[in-house]
Amino acid sequence: MKPNRTWVYAPHPSILDKRWRVITNEEDVERKRELFKESSSAYLEKEKSPLPGKDVYEYSGAFVDETGDSPSPVRVGFRSFDRQWIIPDRRLLHRESPTLWAARQPGQVYVIEQNAHEISSGPGVVFTHLIPDMHHFNNRGGRALPMLHPDGTYNQAPGFARSWAEAVLERDVKVTGEELVAYLAGVVSHPGYTGRFADELTTPGIRVPLTLDRNLWEKSVEIGREVIWQASSRERHLGAGRA
Repeated sequence: MKPNRTWVYAPHPSILDKRWRVITNEEDVERKRELFKESSSAYLEKEKSPLPGKDVYEYSGAFVDETGDSPSPVRVGFRSFDRQWIIPDRRLLHRESPTLWAARQPGQVYVIEQNAHEISSGPGVVFTHLIPDMHHFNNRGGRALPMLHPDGTYNQAPGFARSWAEAVLERDVKVTGEELVAYLAGVVSHPGYTGRFADELTTPGIRVPLTLDRNLWEKSVEIGREVIWQASSRERHLGAGRA
């Protein structure tokens, strides 16, 4: 998502409450515009339907007429390893990315890549269990890919996991979507990946090498689960063995 205004983010809910009250209590409309930081798709007179979800602000009238209390904030992934709070009010967001909001659910993991600019160091992808800001990866844009669709099904190409399991890993058990994301974390989310594939990464976008070795697959999945557990502040673990 891309709010296009930083005041909707804060490290503590009390800060957002104070900002909300300052803006909504301002009686001078022009001063209110300055405080709001209007953009082409989010301005005082703009009406918007609520964001998807149960913990969002549901009033959809123009913000210029807003008199209610500050909505309860929700946690978001502002940047890699930087969790913040946001006011979940669609009227405040320039590009709200409703599909990402709709995909929020228990067990969700967002895969974040830098697909707009070349990367030459650090991890190839990062992970968060929180809905991410557009600049989450390295403050230069990027793309967020949820592991789960809003309906809870895995976000993967039909038949891919089954074909890989049968043709490469030679196992009868279906490879799960969680295993695929954990494998991705184990293989791509470290500086060794960007160092090894530096030439290929001059063209933005991540390409994932697929192993033909079952032992390497299993080890990569094991490491990747730990990566995601740590990246999500120990709130997501794609497998058994963690509380």
